[in-house]
Amino acid sequence: MAKIIKKNLINSVAEQYYRLCFYKVLSVIICCALVGLSVAYKQVAFGAVVIVAELVLFLLIGRKASIIKAGAKGEQETLNFLKQLPAKYQIMPDITIHWQSHQAQIDYLIFTPGRVFVLECKNVSGVISGLAQDQTLQQSKIRDGRCYEQKSLYNPLKQVEGHCRVLHQILDTYRFNLEIVPAVFFCNPNAELRVNYGSAHVFSSNQRAQLIRLLLSDQNRSQTYPVKEVIGIITKNKK
Repeated sequence: MAKIIKKNLINSVAEQYYRLCFYKVLSVIICCALVGLSVAYKQVAFGAVVIVAELVLFLLIGRKASIIKAGAKGEQETLNFLKQLPAKYQIMPDITIHWQSHQAQIDYLIFTPGRVFVLECKNVSGVISGLAQDQTLQQSKIRDGRCYEQKSLYNPLKQVEGHCRVLHQILDTYRFNLEIVPAVFFCNPNAELRVNYGSAHVFSSNQRAQLIRLLLSDQNRSQTYPVKEVIGIITKNKK
């Protein structure tokens, strides 16, 4: 079983989720106080505006919290199957690194005997379409043959490539010329990927075996870099 360097995967995501829940409660308290004042001073119109504004804010915060919660669930499920990698593998989940003015929030760093994989996990549903070279993709949710919701999604391949550049800059400073491999995993089984990524390492939920096969391709290689030292350098540059 692979070694998990940081076991509290959900902590940073949970922190965001609980913070939003706190904001929801705080907004309700403030709304009640303002409505109470509007009633006391007979400012009915002002009270009505406050109630409408609170409803909108409550819904927006609730939606954001739901997205974060779903993302945390997808990342934990992905970690559960990544744990099955060989004992010589090490996994650092949910880490934010920075270099000068650049920052990268990485879902998983996977240290194999020969390379370092930077894996981006996406728990999104619907039809994901676009071109591999596009900065944004289109996410369409379809019901009964009709699209009922459509929005833009930052191309996760571009995102993970940016993470790799930041990691390269950090390790180059310490004269470590490692092979860093970007990869993307769409973990939601309700996501239909309609993007031709060519030879890029992008996998849908039903391609989990291919992802594991890619990672296991290194298991018989001799160790080409000092893992402990590299992990120490990355830890120094985490936020």
